[in-house]
This record gives sequence, C-alpha cells and structure tokens, in this order.
Amino acid sequence: MKGLPYPADGFNHAWRNALLYSEHTWGAWCSISGPERKETLEQWAVKRGYATKAAAQSQTLLSEALSQSKGNQVSEQFTVVNTLSWSRSEPVTLSRERSASRDKVLDSSGNALPTQRLNHGQLLFLARDVPPLGSKAFRIGAGGSTAPKQMVSVGQNTLDNGVLRVVVDAKTGNITELRAKGVPGNLASQGGLNGYAYLIGDDPSHVQANGPVRISIGENGPLVGSLVIESSAPGCNLLRRELRLYANEDCLHLINFVDKQRLAAKSYSAKDGKESLNFDFPFNIPDGDISYDTQFGTAEAERDQLPGSCKNWLTVNRWAAVASGKLGVNLVALDAPLMEAGYLSATLLNSQTNPDIWRKHINRTQRLYSWAMNNHWGTNYRAYQEGATTFEYIIQPFAGRQNPAATTRFAMASAQPLLVSSDASEIRPVFTLNNDDILVTGLKPSEDGKATIIRLFNASPKSASARLKFGRRTLHALFFSDTGEHAKDKADTRLTLPGNSLTTLRAEF
Repeated sequence: MKGLPYPADGFNHAWRNALLYSEHTWGAWCSISGPERKETLEQWAVKRGYATKAAAQSQTLLSEALSQSKGNQVSEQFTVVNTLSWSRSEPVTLSRERSASRDKVLDSSGNALPTQRLNHGQLLFLARDVPPLGSKAFRIGAGGSTAPKQMVSVGQNTLDNGVLRVVVDAKTGNITELRAKGVPGNLASQGGLNGYAYLIGDDPSHVQANGPVRISIGENGPLVGSLVIESSAPGCNLLRRELRLYANEDCLHLINFVDKQRLAAKSYSAKDGKESLNFDFPFNIPDGDISYDTQFGTAEAERDQLPGSCKNWLTVNRWAAVASGKLGVNLVALDAPLMEAGYLSATLLNSQTNPDIWRKHINRTQRLYSWAMNNHWGTNYRAYQEGATTFEYIIQPFAGRQNPAATTRFAMASAQPLLVSSDASEIRPVFTLNNDDILVTGLKPSEDGKATIIRLFNASPKSASARLKFGRRTLHALFFSDTGEHAKDKADTRLTLPGNSLTTLRAEF
C-alpha cells in the first residue's frame, strides 16, 4: 500500500517463524520408533505451529501491501504489480468479486485485453508490459470478453496453442507427445512425461504406477485450456493431474494434486514402513546433459559435483534442465526441490553410515524424477505423511543452447506471479536496470532507516554490466555494502558483476 511505512517488525516475525520451522533438528528423538508417543506429538505440534504462524503472517503482509484489507468495496480501477526487475506480460487472475461478472479488461489507453471467464468464476486476462519493480493500471469495463489472436484449442486428450502441442495417453494419463514450434521432434520419451511412480521399500523394480484414468476438459479456451486427469493411485486416496496451456506461451503448466494416505506400518524403520512418491520426466533429448540451479549459481550433474558429494539425489533451487546444445527443456519445480537423475536412486533408508552404498556416478541421462514425498529419515521428522498436497511443475522447451540467466528469470516469474492491487495509482520503480541478466533479489529499507538496500545477482555465468537509473528519488550516495548493511567503498551507477555473483548496495537519497 503506497504511503505506509515498511513493516519491519512484521517481516522479522514472519521470517523468524519460517526459519524456526525449517530448522531440521527440531523434532522428537522417538518420532520414528514411537510416532504416537506424547513427546512426538507435542514436539510436532510446536514445530507445525511455526509454519502455520509464518504462513498466516506472510498472507497478512501481502494483503496489507496490496490494499486488500480495507473494507469490501470493489473499484473498477486496479493495478497489477511486478515484484521483479524486468518488464513482464503474463496472465493475471481477478476474483469473481472484483470482476463483478464483467468480462472486459482495459489498459490505461482503453485497449481491450484478451480475457476468459474461468470455471470457478474468476476472470483471467493478459496483462501486457507491466514495468519492472512497479505497477500498471487497468480497469474493468462493460462488455464481453476479447479473444487472443492465437487461441488455445482443447481436445479430449490434446492441447494446442500454436506454440506447443500436447497429447496425453488415454490409459496412463502421461504426456506421450510434447512438440514445440521451432524445436525438432517429440520431446517426450517412452512411457511419457509426468508419470506417477510410488515405491515402498528400496527396490526400484517394485515401483507402482497409477490406475486407469478419467480425462476431462477443464478450461476450454480461448486464453487458457486444460485437461484434468483423475485416477486412483497407490499411496493416495486420489491423484489429479491438470495440464494447463495458455495462449501464446511456450510452456506447459502441470498441477499435480495428491490426497495422500497415511502409510500404515508396524515399524516405520522397516523397509515396508518406508515409502516415496515421485513424478517421472523422461525427456527425448539426444545427447542431452542435466544441469540445475543452485543458490546463486548453476551446476551440471556429475561434472560440477565435488568428490564425495551426493549423487543419489540433486537439490535444485527452482529449475533443472536437459539440454544438448541444439535443443532442450527447462523443468521448473515450484514445490519439490529434490530430483533424481536417470533412475530411482534415493533409496537409502533410515540413517546410512556405510559410504560404499552411496551412488558413485551420474552417467549421461535425459531422465529426471521429482522426489516429491518420502519418509526415509531415521529420526526427528514425522513417521508418515498424509493429506492434500499440490506439486506444480512447468516445462519449457527451447531450441539452441540452454541460457541459465533466461531460465532463472522464467523460474523466478513462475514463483512470483504478477499481483493485483486495489490501489489504483501506479507505482514508479525506485530504479531500473538496463540488463535483464542482472536480477534484483532484494530491495528493502535499511535497518537504520537511512538508506535503501539493493541486492543484485548476475544470473549469467559470464561477466555482465548494467546501469542503475534512479528516477523516483534523487540519489545522494551509492555504496557497496555487506550483510550488516554498512556503507563500504563508493559504488558507481554503472556496474560490472562477475558471473553468478551477488552484490549488495546501499543507496542513500
């Protein structure tokens, strides 16, 4: 909300609760041997409380920032906020209440934008050219919807938007055909993409797939089309996989919902008390290699791993890629950061101290497994998992070489969608950058209240230069800074950052 002070205490409290929840040793010593013991249940209740508090606090902060907490009055005027440092054109969803059953959205120049009324009553529209670190004004207008030039077509088991074509197998629900304009061949390998793979114990030959599927049309275009694939599945009360394709976009959205059953076991230390739930992505990329993003960097499986590092699973920040230099695919994982390469190799049950049983090499492979859920641990965590959980993935094919900076932008945008604000006045950015490979990963008032802290990440593996252009306020001084937010050496508005480097600046106005 414009004009309000930065709620530093609110953010600090939310971060504190998030960090206390994620601290991995906070659990009962008897959580596996005695999952229903008093100590186990009490300590889990405390640990869970940190997560629920952090979630509620973050939602309050977001609602206040977007002016959604002031009364129930809905205005025709609103803005779309871009929290990232490059201009974006993406679909945005308005609530049923805000759109008030009117299907037309106009920009500030009066141009009608493509819209679609969704099945649950929300209104989807395409917001174009929302400025970096700022917002753009729109309004709801009277009249019908406007179709995009290239519409999404939905068949009984197909999706097509003119850029991507998707075919789903009628028996398994897996994606058996994925074709992209300008990219040769079918990118789905044998068995199909997004397959369900459930394993009890540690023998991958015993992996189980889902049961027969029911495929129905979800959204029917023209701006978004989707297929809903429902089935029984071992370990679940229900498996529902929805595939969404938006007009003009070069990526496919996968929304995998599992209603997880609790595994009933006499002993959660025994093999038959251990389970894992995976989604299978065998890509058809001849001679392709796997790379993935780490925290502020990129690594290639096997080649960039230190001797003795874990090969049984890979920890990705937001994305993994399979690429050959001629073509490839990016796989964004928004909810499941663990991947297995080639086969189900995350099969080390309980605590493992023998180094000989760990995987030694990752041979060239084009197959990724998302290790979505498991109870393989030997202590601290709950012995079982149950309940409704959603795992979202996004597949983006490409021609040519893989571009880590572009993929990082794509993944960040997937994790930080454009936001709708009730404030009708547009936000002008504090500054802009003229190089999209250099990303703003932090922008906040300093703790002493005398400056603005800016954190920049060069997402390219190569050195890159950029100029910061300050527009809203007059810059007095710019310094390099540290984690304590102190002013160090003077900095210029023209910067050169080494590849995959992080730089912190202190701007005083």
